[in-house]
Amino acid sequence: MSDRFLITQSLLSSWKYQFSEFYDIYDNSDSAEKAIVRAQEDFLAALRREQTPTTDAMQRGHDFEELVTLLAEDASDFDIYDIEPQFSMGGSLNDDGIWETRKFKKPQWARWYDGARQIADKVRGGVFQVKINQPLVVGNTEFLLHGRIDVLKFGTIHDIKFASRYEYGNYIDSAQHPMYFAIVPEAHTFSYQVYRDGFGAFEESYRREDTRDVAEIITEFMEYLHARELIELYQQHWLAR
Repeated sequence: MSDRFLITQSLLSSWKYQFSEFYDIYDNSDSAEKAIVRAQEDFLAALRREQTPTTDAMQRGHDFEELVTLLAEDASDFDIYDIEPQFSMGGSLNDDGIWETRKFKKPQWARWYDGARQIADKVRGGVFQVKINQPLVVGNTEFLLHGRIDVLKFGTIHDIKFASRYEYGNYIDSAQHPMYFAIVPEAHTFSYQVYRDGFGAFEESYRREDTRDVAEIITEFMEYLHARELIELYQQHWLAR
């Protein structure tokens, strides 16, 4: 039996992120070039399946999703505000590329409450944190697609996002909804439930019939790995058990 390789939307997203329009995102070319280098390094770390520290941005995303879940489960405001604050270790790269670790306090319920309530109202009654797998043959290679759905409700997959920057259409080229449509054949809609910090909640949805086949994305990914001589690194670390 030939080998089968694991693939996730986060790996594909890390690969695709390298090609973002960084010069449009940042105010100066120096910042954009540093962001490009970080994106390339992050992709290689993902390819090697390295454990990376939880950044403050990642922690805020986790905390916001926890708040949405509590509200969707109809937890009382008293229960929510009574949660003991926790301290989490996080950090980020400074301008010299050195990792700076720091503490930050959670949660920030009051600041996020209205946006979280809007999203919770949409996902209430769904099934939360669903682990999913689906085999898929692309070319001559068998893959095992793997993911975790934030919320599955009546044929719609909801993914909860916390963003410092956001404009409608940001996820049009994302690998996430093509991947999850392939794994969940009964799903007809994928909805990004986005909270932009300080601006509120937004919804960006895609229908199955308007979505690119994930097999095409995986084909391009594999072509990239071969061209950059990274295929052996992928096969070494992503062999499905």
